Amino acid sequence: MSNTNLNKISEISEKIIRMEELGLNTSALQEMLKRAMQESAEPEGGQEEIPEKKPGVDYCHSFKSGRIDCVTGRDNFYDEAMYTALYGAIPSEVLQNQIRYKLEQKAKEFGGTALAKMFNQTCNAKKREIRKQREEEKRAIERKAAEGREEEKNRAHMTSFSDIPEGCKNLYIGSGWIADDNGIYMLEEHGKTIRKIEAMRFPFLIECLYEPYDAGVTSAEKCGVRFKSVHGDWRKKIVEQSTLMNAQKALSLAESGVVINSRRALPFTDFVTSMLEESTLRKAIPVHKMASTLGWTSDGKEFLPYTSKEFVFEKEDQYPELLHNLTTEAGKYEDWLTIYKEVRATRVKMFNFATIALLASPIVGMLPDVGNGFICNIYGNTHTGKTICTQMAGTIWGRTGKDGYAVTMNGTYAGMETRMNAMKNIPLIIEDANNTKNPEDIPRFIMMASNGMGALRATKNMGNRTLYKWNMTVLTNSEATLTSYGHNGGKAGNGGIYTRTYETKSEKTFPKAWEANADKWKQFFAVNYGHAGRRFVEILKKVGVANIQKLKSDFMKEIRKKAEKAGRSAEQAEGLAILMVADYLSEQYLFQDGVTFTVEEMLEFTAEKDTVRPAVRFYGKLEDIMIGNPDRFEGLDEEKMEQIEDPNNPRTWQGEFWGIYMKQDGDRWLCIRGDILDKWLAEYGVDRGLFLEYLRENDLIDSDANCTSRKIWSSVKKDRVRLIKIKLDKSLYDGECVGEEKPKPKKEPKPKEEPKAVAGYKEAEQIPFEWAAKDINNRKKTA
Repeated sequence: MSNTNLNKISEISEKIIRMEELGLNTSALQEMLKRAMQESAEPEGGQEEIPEKKPGVDYCHSFKSGRIDCVTGRDNFYDEAMYTALYGAIPSEVLQNQIRYKLEQKAKEFGGTALAKMFNQTCNAKKREIRKQREEEKRAIERKAAEGREEEKNRAHMTSFSDIPEGCKNLYIGSGWIADDNGIYMLEEHGKTIRKIEAMRFPFLIECLYEPYDAGVTSAEKCGVRFKSVHGDWRKKIVEQSTLMNAQKALSLAESGVVINSRRALPFTDFVTSMLEESTLRKAIPVHKMASTLGWTSDGKEFLPYTSKEFVFEKEDQYPELLHNLTTEAGKYEDWLTIYKEVRATRVKMFNFATIALLASPIVGMLPDVGNGFICNIYGNTHTGKTICTQMAGTIWGRTGKDGYAVTMNGTYAGMETRMNAMKNIPLIIEDANNTKNPEDIPRFIMMASNGMGALRATKNMGNRTLYKWNMTVLTNSEATLTSYGHNGGKAGNGGIYTRTYETKSEKTFPKAWEANADKWKQFFAVNYGHAGRRFVEILKKVGVANIQKLKSDFMKEIRKKAEKAGRSAEQAEGLAILMVADYLSEQYLFQDGVTFTVEEMLEFTAEKDTVRPAVRFYGKLEDIMIGNPDRFEGLDEEKMEQIEDPNNPRTWQGEFWGIYMKQDGDRWLCIRGDILDKWLAEYGVDRGLFLEYLRENDLIDSDANCTSRKIWSSVKKDRVRLIKIKLDKSLYDGECVGEEKPKPKKEPKPKEEPKAVAGYKEAEQIPFEWAAKDINNRKKTA
């Protein structure tokens, strides 16, 4: 008999032993063993083969018959096969004990007590070994059977919703859950009763998982879900995974149309969690890229949403119209370009200014050294074409008008922050910037929008929320210059609002060059838009950052050189250079019509040099502040002063005394208490030392030596009072200045002189200063 046959017989014998022990049917294996033994008994090469005895098989057959005749000597007791056959082949414990007793007697016969003792010890050891082995085999078989049952159960356990929308599919769910058109529920046995635990009545599926478009960006894990509303339509929503895992947060889904209540919330989260786990393990849920902002990606390779469509906009639910208005191309590009160039050819300054303002936004976000954006404003009277101008220019990026992507200032700062953060590098258009609840906040908006950073806010856990950031240009229109708003407090004193704002004035009336075609253009641009922005982005990518940087640097040098001569602010050179880059590139590669601005024309969009200086602006405001407080300055009201100086019936001064308004040698002077001046300076954010230095440099202060004030006679105080004496702007006064710095001589009462053209004046500087003060006093008296 060959070794191969012996090994095969031995293997089959061991399987028979194990299966009999487990009570399994071994008839098939017994037949296999019989055939194997017959094959091994056949002679090879015509010669009869003498079968070789296998001790283990002999022990097995003998012991099962209750015989031990196979044990013929002392050596058998050292054969491990005998012990294996005793405890491995005989299932009956009674028979085991009988055979063991016979073998023990045999051991005493062959080797006395010592051999019998060794026999018993070996029996006990082998018995423990086989018991342990069988227990392990049994556990392995049970574990494998359980895994097989579980795998079989889960393999076919999926949702079975019908009428699923395109791009969505049924998913794997945990065992026990039933999810079909009749609802989502689980049946639980409680004794003899079965309870139905319902999670939802309508279908609900996880459509996809999202990961940040920009590598390294950390944010809450989000997923897209699909669900059927009570109206029978499938709806889509992007939610944080934590919302689906938390019963309390899951209730917020009801706001979007998910039919859920507090009783179903917990089973719902269990169901969705099982769907997420079982389906992701089988890679059944696709993973998509998600972007929380539009514009340039962190690596500068893509400009969303124009250069890549392989992404989902995270804030699409918050701004359902934004992406649609920015990505829809209406009409033909060639037709749009023809009409747009037709409008440019009229050379209406505000329109071409709006064009480069909108095209400059992606350049601002593209250049790594540009930290701030800026505001471009068109101001002027109503009905001068400001609105139609921004609507036509805005079609560069998308749909404008009432249903377009432009906004108004009539909102909250938080709302404006999130809007700018979402757009990031795409320009924002604001209609009627002066139409706000509080115009005093406009300077604050200018600084916030140009700085590109929202407010720092705390979380419930005393951490910080994600800071909203952007880098863009903002195109606005208003009735007055944006920098003229907010002059009642410290916000107005910030020179940054001037350096971050570029403005141009509309014509006095509606542009004559537009009168013939305005209606036609308006109708055309209402249905033709969204072409040029994406093409200009491709132009920027081809030109490259390095070349754009060089263009900007060259323009800045030229601007700084000419700004000094023109008396314009050199601090605005960078923003103006970016506008010139946009003007140059758009003409070269987009419009090719020869319509551009010169450097001198561009400088007109900047502030005058002195306007940027806070001290100069504050000096220009002194007279306005004084005239707003006529009851506190001696000399503003001549009639009142005559009554006070009347020796027969002197009038008492009412209210606080802040200083004196006087005329001397053809000049007008404001003599003011130092503490009052300090208060005004603080309100307007102006440094006291810099302001006094400006007054000295321009010979606008009269003071004692080594001092900032001097003593001046006061008719109210009847004494010389130490005040700061500041010369007022002579250009604001067109009357004759008389009088000396001394008590005025007594004057006879004279008839009250009514001011001329006071009630109908348009601007304060159009009338003499004194008449304005009298007008205010008269109104207070009649009020």
